[in-house]
Amino acid sequence: MVGHNDSPANPSHFIFLNLNRHVIIIEMPGGDPAKARIYNGPTLFGDGQDLTPVTAEFKDVTGNGRLDMIVHIQDQTLVYLNDGTQFVPLRPGQQVNLGNG
Repeated sequence: MVGHNDSPANPSHFIFLNLNRHVIIIEMPGGDPAKARIYNGPTLFGDGQDLTPVTAEFKDVTGNGRLDMIVHIQDQTLVYLNDGTQFVPLRPGQQVNLGNG
């Protein structure tokens, strides 16, 4: 549950795709595909990047009590902050704590 119209009975669902080198993240708030949000990630370059897995984890990296989305693509980590209704990319200068805490 990330707080986007979800509950223990109806959690949000996420799909992380590497679609022909384009990272795409699909969020279904509260498990409702009619309210799906699509987040565009980076385009991957280099040999074999069309096969690179995309994974994620959710944890509060700002200390505001909301779960943020941390996307992993090989050795790259992208942070999307939870604004209460959707995820927004981390902006330059914003501070987060990616440690195990």
